[in-house]
Amino acid sequence: MLLSTSTTLLTFDSMVMSLKKALAKVLVSYYAFAGEVVSNSVGEPELLCNNRGVDFVEAAADVELQCINFYNPDESVERKLVPKKKHGVLAIQVTSLKCGGIVVACTFDHRIADAYSTNMFLVSWAEMAQSTKPIKPKTITTTNKPCFRRSLLSPRHPGSIHPSLDDMYIPISKLPPPSATTTKPLLS
Repeated sequence: MLLSTSTTLLTFDSMVMSLKKALAKVLVSYYAFAGEVVSNSVGEPELLCNNRGVDFVEAAADVELQCINFYNPDESVERKLVPKKKHGVLAIQVTSLKCGGIVVACTFDHRIADAYSTNMFLVSWAEMAQSTKPIKPKTITTTNKPCFRRSLLSPRHPGSIHPSLDDMYIPISKLPPPSATTTKPLLS
């Protein structure tokens, strides 16, 4: 099915191409999403920014948008809208629907980015994909530009715990044993 705007016809292929071009441009700033998580020499997970890329899947569903139950999509599309993340940080699936609409779904590694940071990435990607003007590096708004400055976390050196916290918790072993007369069911 063809969707039209004032000057161009939008097909599934043209929308996917636009999404891919915008994704490539946004990944310049959000380069961590194009990497992969590997084990370092001591077996800890480590982000390898190797420009691996993003798993991008194109799919088709024989269902109309109005027939998808988004509260329980398994009923109508049987878990086929969300991509399986294999090795990279981010996996994307664009699914064409019978009515001509599309669904864009993402899966990402929560060890690399939280939901807020991923949302900033998605907003930047959407802005880039909707742009009808040539994309310039400053197109990403400053509120959506990522920040990888680790110094902002400023942990305590050396780590310390205030002594007042020592009395806040009592080990179970220090509690007196319950007596038989005080033990009552909580609900009667």
